[in-house]
Amino acid sequence: MEERFAEADAAVMVEGTAAPWLAVAGEVVVAPLRIVVQALFVWGLMLSFGGRGTFRQTLSVTVHLNVVSQLHAWASFVWLTIRGIEAIESVADAAPTLGLNMVAQSDVPWLDAVLGGVNPFSVWFVALLSAAAVIVFGIRRSSGVAVGTAYWLITVALAAAGRTLATRLLEV
Repeated sequence: MEERFAEADAAVMVEGTAAPWLAVAGEVVVAPLRIVVQALFVWGLMLSFGGRGTFRQTLSVTVHLNVVSQLHAWASFVWLTIRGIEAIESVADAAPTLGLNMVAQSDVPWLDAVLGGVNPFSVWFVALLSAAAVIVFGIRRSSGVAVGTAYWLITVALAAAGRTLATRLLEV
């Protein structure tokens, strides 16, 4: 398995190639698409809990909520920088542990993803999403909390499934 990581690192980190620039350009193209898909998902949740709002409002809420996601990405970058590049020996080491998996690590991939999903940034995101549900979409406070919780549960379940699938694919 270490050989696969070495091959992947060699393919990505070839000095003098356009790989870093392609990664940045890819993010510029992918980020708006990701935000639109996320807005559709949030809009569906809002409507299913009785919210009254337009897609334009949902897109605005989603763009503002992504500030929290960007702060999480910057915190992860700072954490990885503090640890140093020498500490990264595998793909799993490149994912910083900023959640409960920082104090209670698990060898089970899906459980580690669930523990990692409980972090200050996800709590902040859910709180802001719940508040936006109440303020922007005019739903009851309890329904707003349900929207935020449902969003968190679904995204953590997707992350856990992705982590499990990636682990299984790398073991083959």
